[in-house]
Amino acid sequence: MTVQCVNNSPSVALLLPDAAANPLLQRLAQQLRVPIISQLTDAGDVHLRVHKGKLQLVQGVGKTRRIAQLNFNQSRHRAAGPDPLLKAMGGAGRSVLDLTAGWGQDALHLARDGFKVCAIERHSSLVLMLQTAHQQIEDCVLHQRLQFVCADAAKDVPILLAEKQLLFSPFDVIYLDPMFPPKQRQSAAVKQPVVLLQALSGAYSDAEDLRLLKQARSLKAQRVVVKRPLKAAPIGCFAPSGTIKGKLVRFDIYTANLDNEA
Repeated sequence: MTVQCVNNSPSVALLLPDAAANPLLQRLAQQLRVPIISQLTDAGDVHLRVHKGKLQLVQGVGKTRRIAQLNFNQSRHRAAGPDPLLKAMGGAGRSVLDLTAGWGQDALHLARDGFKVCAIERHSSLVLMLQTAHQQIEDCVLHQRLQFVCADAAKDVPILLAEKQLLFSPFDVIYLDPMFPPKQRQSAAVKQPVVLLQALSGAYSDAEDLRLLKQARSLKAQRVVVKRPLKAAPIGCFAPSGTIKGKLVRFDIYTANLDNEA
């Protein structure tokens, strides 16, 4: 049984007035089942577009318009001091299965530090952006350390593993960065990519987080690492084996499987 990419964001189409001018992008969109349109019926609709050679996700018009795009060739700013994400991985050069790719920033960060990362995302429009940015990576070594796959991580991973569709398997680490619980009070303006990701993903769900965690731990990797807000409770009733704290987030580490847990 081969996993087929299901368009989990069916209202998001790729605006491509001249498809013949972008054959690679057109082929990727067709593989991911992202609708291709030649013009917008409503300028405010969430859509993908090509602007100055970059694929963008756009929502709204005028002053309220939000835009997000990916560039995996940009140089990164490394914060001073130990990196909590790298520390949570438990060692350099490991293979990581990221079940919640989102905008791919954690996967890219890990790959730049020598990890081999297969990242799964269920929203086909995001995967189109991730795969396009991946193909545009200029560093061949970095390019080879990354894979982006369109699938529902909560149910499709065993099939993908059985069919050997995931690079870098077997995985040392399973990584989760699920949508954070909503804050009671917003302390600052939320960044545009976060707002757009929330628009695609819908409302926060405790049940979805728990489903992902159970799937992650059932894969029996050496460890599962879960990114959480610094003061949020752990997902479900499962206490982590350890925690690595950063300034704004923490990484809960699980090293046991679920065989004997309720």
